[in-house]
Amino acid sequence: MLETVLQGRARRRRGRRAGSPLGPFRTFQVPITDLADLTGLDLAPATAADRFRALTPAADVEPGPSARWRLLTRYADIAL
Repeated sequence: MLETVLQGRARRRRGRRAGSPLGPFRTFQVPITDLADLTGLDLAPATAADRFRALTPAADVEPGPSARWRLLTRYADIAL
């Protein structure tokens, strides 16, 4: 019985992951400057090399760092 329950849970987890190649969580591409601001880490060398061009926020989006983040749903969404 326990084995059947565990197998069912494992199948459901695999099914959730199958929806996105990036996993079951929402994934974002963000400017390194935003990561430095949020974490308080000194990422100056990485910030200088960051090639990600932040999106221009839409008029209906609340201003702030999250307006510049790009939601990724597949690998092709990554901007290099």
